[in-house]
Amino acid sequence: MLYGGSGCQGAHQEVLAVANKLKAPVAHTSRAKDFLEFDNPYNIGMTGMLGNEAGYTPCWDCDALLMLAQTLHGGILPGQAKIVQVDIDPTHLGRRHPITKVLSATSRRRWRRCCRC
Repeated sequence: MLYGGSGCQGAHQEVLAVANKLKAPVAHTSRAKDFLEFDNPYNIGMTGMLGNEAGYTPCWDCDALLMLAQTLHGGILPGQAKIVQVDIDPTHLGRRHPITKVLSATSRRRWRRCCRC
């Protein structure tokens, strides 16, 4: 499961490439809606106060959560998921939840390296 935040701006194609490679759904925050929701066959919805159950529930139920440029504040608390967090700001890594793996980089740069996009 991918969960994208506002730091994914400008990385739409890279996020879709990762979702395609993993065959994983993509949920997003309200601040990421404008750049992750459109033309995204993996989109399942938005989380948070303005979100819906379709976006929230998979974040809770997933085995692995790939957090892209956001810090999981608010009501999103993954159950027993292993969390991999990607953020450009190292002070955000693991700030709110224990994480399994951290990647300090921009989503766009990291995905181009990981997926050879």
